[in-house]
Amino acid sequence: MGETGSLLLQTGRLHYKKAAARHSQGDLSIWITGYEGAGKTLCIPGQIEGYDVTKVERKAFLSNRSLIRVSVPDTVDEIGHWAFAGCKELEEIDISGNELSFGSGVFRKCIKLERISFPHTSHGCARLLAASAVDLEADYLLSPAQAGSREWYGWLDGRILDIIRESEETALKELVYCAEEDMLAKQEACLDGQVKKKTRIALLRLLYKENLSRDMADRLITFLQQSVHQGRCPAVWETLKGGCEERFAWCDILLDAGIINEENLDSVRQSFGVEEVELKACLLQKWQERECRSSLWKQLEL
Repeated sequence: MGETGSLLLQTGRLHYKKAAARHSQGDLSIWITGYEGAGKTLCIPGQIEGYDVTKVERKAFLSNRSLIRVSVPDTVDEIGHWAFAGCKELEEIDISGNELSFGSGVFRKCIKLERISFPHTSHGCARLLAASAVDLEADYLLSPAQAGSREWYGWLDGRILDIIRESEETALKELVYCAEEDMLAKQEACLDGQVKKKTRIALLRLLYKENLSRDMADRLITFLQQSVHQGRCPAVWETLKGGCEERFAWCDILLDAGIINEENLDSVRQSFGVEEVELKACLLQKWQERECRSSLWKQLEL
């Protein structure tokens, strides 16, 4: 009992131990305990040494710097505390099982995580699951059985509202608790980071509208409008930069809501800098298309 081993894969070496199977007497199962390697993709096998792989142990992949995509087989029924925490390159995790439990902070600080896919979840739900784990820190939403249901979206929207209602004082608590010597210098960056996180969450939910009520949509739009009016424009526009797959669709949302308008269009485009040529061109094109449609409707009304 507790015998350890390792499995050499093309992408690295997977460490494991044997443990008593939870669902039968006398049988063994495999628990994944660690990983060494520089591979970008990892498919955890369903069996090792003829035994089912049933658990990813706590901290098994903690702070891995290479993995981008991980597939978890349907034999796994538990992923332990902080199993993938700090995997700063991890973008996608595909979980095949319908019944498994998650520990706390499994994907904490996975800053590039874009999708957590369960069986039968839509693309939008997978994106929102990733946001739930990283930005919302809502581990209770990691439920294969519930994800995508009306009840699940209700829990999600409740958590989103809690996050966007958080005061600036709440956002600064971490700096205070950590006794940062240059707290005042970091205060503005901390607040901007909170605005960007909240903006990203709001835009994601407005884009993936399944079971989104009109009232919830209005609250998210109001939050975005208030962020701009309260002088947090740079943080809001900064959310559009980078490689996020939805950023062009987010431009549509901000234009439709009047958050990007004739008065600030040029300043928004200038804030993107010289690197975001495609984004600047896309925003201008979308604005011109709206102007053409508006002009056409006015002519038809005459």
